[in-house]
Amino acid sequence: MTKLVDEKTINYLNEELRKSNRTAQLYNILVLNLGLFVFFVLGLGIILYIRYKKKNESDIEFEEKKRTKILEKIGNLTAFSKQDNPELITSLPKFDGIL
Repeated sequence: MTKLVDEKTINYLNEELRKSNRTAQLYNILVLNLGLFVFFVLGLGIILYIRYKKKNESDIEFEEKKRTKILEKIGNLTAFSKQDNPELITSLPKFDGIL
């Protein structure tokens, strides 16, 4: 029985198909890995950016609370000192006599 295609030709075509299959697999793996890497880097960057913004906002709020507490204490002290001596402008003691 005669064959339409020679055995060497069949082997050559099979080998070329294997090579192209390997090349396609490597290309697909490379694209997948690069896509996952970009996704990972972007996700990590977004998470770190959000954490930085939250920390920055909480620091600003903390400083504002601290500032208001200090200002309230100063206001309370000045009100208390004015209650003791309302006629004095400064907090110098009042001298009654000369030695």
